[in-house]
Amino acid sequence: MDSSVKPERKNPRERANCLSQLIFAWAVPLLFRGSRQGLTTDDLTACLKDDHSEQLGDRLEEEWYKELEHAHRKSHKPRLRNALFRCFKGPTIINGIICFVYIVIKTLIPVILAQLLLQFQQGQSPVAGVDQIDAQHFASALNRTARGVKLTSSPNFEVNSPNALDGNDPLKEHIKGTFPEEAANITELNALEEGLRYVWNDVSSLAAVLVGSTLFACFLIHHVDLRQRLMGARMRIACCSLIYRKTLRVHEDSGSDSSWLSD
Repeated sequence: MDSSVKPERKNPRERANCLSQLIFAWAVPLLFRGSRQGLTTDDLTACLKDDHSEQLGDRLEEEWYKELEHAHRKSHKPRLRNALFRCFKGPTIINGIICFVYIVIKTLIPVILAQLLLQFQQGQSPVAGVDQIDAQHFASALNRTARGVKLTSSPNFEVNSPNALDGNDPLKEHIKGTFPEEAANITELNALEEGLRYVWNDVSSLAAVLVGSTLFACFLIHHVDLRQRLMGARMRIACCSLIYRKTLRVHEDSGSDSSWLSD
């Protein structure tokens, strides 16, 4: 829309891979150069394709015309914010989802920290805290369950077979009335539940979850902050482009000299 000189240096973010985007490694050379010798206009890079004023102006102009038609049908005043929301609806929803995930993680971090402190105070092993049995009984129960599932999956399985579980085994009645697929699903659910309980009652696991969730939340807040700033800048660019086009049309319709607008 103007004839000014554009930067020729390519934007480093355009060529950045997923890992570089995640940890902001694409900005390290620019930050290092700025800390050493400062930044000048020669360090400016070209805009990303999504930041071009012509493209943003076209999108907002299209949504604005739709807003005018909608307002005319409903007999109410058109609102620019409605056109802006429809124009940037996708990024707005994505940013909202990221913010929601960040809030959930930040809410759960104190809960995990409290559980970690409780485990330090109690000093119990994770297996003893699960079912209040020792490790041998716990392993024996898992072995008997796995053996029962294996037997029920066999085509030659018989309830009264000598290879079946003992008659006084409490697991026998449960397995007799269960199909092999259901027994396998129950075993998987039990294993998942026991694994979650183990993590919830293990100091090392809780510490790993705490560190991982904090690091993940740190990445989330930085990315959502950058995305919101970029969306705000694109909104301003789109509005300026729309105002510039409107000004050109007004001067063309009035027959005034509009050459000063392109200077």
